[in-house]
Amino acid sequence: MNERKRAPVARDFMASPVVTVERRKNLPDVDRVMQAENLSALVVVDEEGSPVGVVSRSDLVQRAAAASSRQSWSLSLPEEMQAEEIMTKELVTADVSTPLDQVARTMAKRRIHRVIITRDGRPEGVVATKDVMRAIVEAELDVRLGEVMSDALMYVRPEEEMSVVVGRLAAAHVQGLVVKKDDWPVGLVTGGEVLVAQHWPATTAVEDWMSPRLLTLPKDMFLHRAAAGALALDVRHVLVMDELGCCGLVTGIDFARAYAKAAS
Repeated sequence: MNERKRAPVARDFMASPVVTVERRKNLPDVDRVMQAENLSALVVVDEEGSPVGVVSRSDLVQRAAAASSRQSWSLSLPEEMQAEEIMTKELVTADVSTPLDQVARTMAKRRIHRVIITRDGRPEGVVATKDVMRAIVEAELDVRLGEVMSDALMYVRPEEEMSVVVGRLAAAHVQGLVVKKDDWPVGLVTGGEVLVAQHWPATTAVEDWMSPRLLTLPKDMFLHRAAAGALALDVRHVLVMDELGCCGLVTGIDFARAYAKAAS
């Protein structure tokens, strides 16, 4: 990591203000706020505006999968269910002055994609994995993709039905499934695609609603260049390739882990 005058702290890279949702908001409304703000999670607040939890896109996907079946016409979020019923009540927080590498280390250790940043105990902002990726670009971190990737990939076929794929995504507790055809990645399925397509027939083939936006890079690519490419394309996953094809995946948590390790 290149030298700099001062090690970055949380306030240098946090997004502010914090986007919140009232704890009694129903799930379709929570989904609409997430999509409008282009966020993967929202802080849940009570009537006084105090934070009481976090609801993520993964929470919504798991709820949509649980509320649907192969016999149902579509996947859907139950309108009678409220944010407080599915939120994670434990808030992971850090002060605005916390070194960014400590925030990244918390993400990697807890396997979470965001940390709430506070000032005097009140929410001030959020540091997400994409913010750590920005720090990696700025620091020109020269670790290779092959050093930080995970080789535990999960694949689905383009013709598989939505209900099957969503169930697999929810059960596996992974960030995404790689859509593979003729031994080549052609798309990605994450919680975002599931929620956008939630009102489509559950028998819809995955190729009709997957994301075709893929960033595939060689395993010897420097991490800071991969992070820059991912940020430019607004993707959170990088498919890593070798001479035989797809060999690994780098997620936001992998970026955070690499940043924390480089600073230690």
